[in-house]
Amino acid sequence: MAIFRQRFAIESPLPMDEARKKLLAVVKTRLPKCEKCGEMLAGAGALFCSSCGQPVSRDAPPRQPWLQRAFSSRKGFEFEGTVRAQGFWITRIISYRNACIPIVTGRFEPSGAGTRIVIEMTMHPLGWVLLVGGVGLFFAVPAAILAGGQSSSSNVLAIVVFAGPCFIYMVCWLAFAAEASIARGVMGRIWES
Repeated sequence: MAIFRQRFAIESPLPMDEARKKLLAVVKTRLPKCEKCGEMLAGAGALFCSSCGQPVSRDAPPRQPWLQRAFSSRKGFEFEGTVRAQGFWITRIISYRNACIPIVTGRFEPSGAGTRIVIEMTMHPLGWVLLVGGVGLFFAVPAAILAGGQSSSSNVLAIVVFAGPCFIYMVCWLAFAAEASIARGVMGRIWES
């Protein structure tokens, strides 16, 4: 559904590498970073940084206990995911539950004034499960009651069959729209300068 998808572009005066580095500063990734230049390394087995040539330390930082990682996941980052030279796939880090959070994908394109960042936000798959499951439940339960032969309350069931899916749809849409608006604002601030 198009209502659960947003597409837009941000124009930045920065060159493509600088625009990518601006995003990389606020995205928590699983890839290690070079200690000298801060560039993402190609993988855990990289021996040298492809940007500055600095040898990569083999000493991995100690992993935190899972409880500490769970309660301190943000650490100055706005997003988590993957950032590459061609584009990115990220989601916002939130401290509350929202199944309808957008998944943000984008790509960097050169433009006359610097860089054009083309972004698409779609609802998380768990949001789709909530939407389809909730709507299906509001249709299945009254249908089972009507099939059971209790038609004395059919007027109330007709209202539930109509209003229930509308309510679930509206809740999912509002949750997605609110999170997408926040993510769009944060990304706009990243590339403003």
